[in-house]
Amino acid sequence: TAWDKCKSMVDYLVATKIKFMVIARPIHINGETTYTADQLKYLKVSRKRHSSFVDIIRHLDKFFTFKKHIAIFDDGSKETIKTDHYFILNKINNFFGWQCTLGTNFLYITREGLITGTCKAKLYGIDDYYNINDPALKNNFHPTLQTVTCHRLECLCAGEAMLSKWKTTDQPKVISIHAN
Repeated sequence: TAWDKCKSMVDYLVATKIKFMVIARPIHINGETTYTADQLKYLKVSRKRHSSFVDIIRHLDKFFTFKKHIAIFDDGSKETIKTDHYFILNKINNFFGWQCTLGTNFLYITREGLITGTCKAKLYGIDDYYNINDPALKNNFHPTLQTVTCHRLECLCAGEAMLSKWKTTDQPKVISIHAN
């Protein structure tokens, strides 16, 4: 199966002599995943091997960049989120109508040079996109940093799903996400 092939590639990489980080992440097609309970358990811990000690020391500033996040649910319960693909794996990545800090804490630049999110959100309160290839960008780029309202039924970028956001609709489940 495709799962067996992928897992065997991860196992092969983990077994190599040269120590480099190996991360296994879920694959989704249009937001859909079809993992078994055992597969989800395997994917829950994405880092399958750490880098060598020498590499960790050499790049220490990059190894501790993942912030803990707290999800607050409708019933008042809270959960510390430890992986950036938590929402996708648990199928609670529908933030339609929510306010999101996309554009203030994170942005995506398309191959064409558009400054947006992977969801193609229009940022900074304008009805167009800034483009890094625009010769006039240097003079015209004066963004108003503000939240955006999510316009997608699913947030498919794990990094963007982890951005601080809060519920402004009657949607159930998670009501806010904040970096700790």
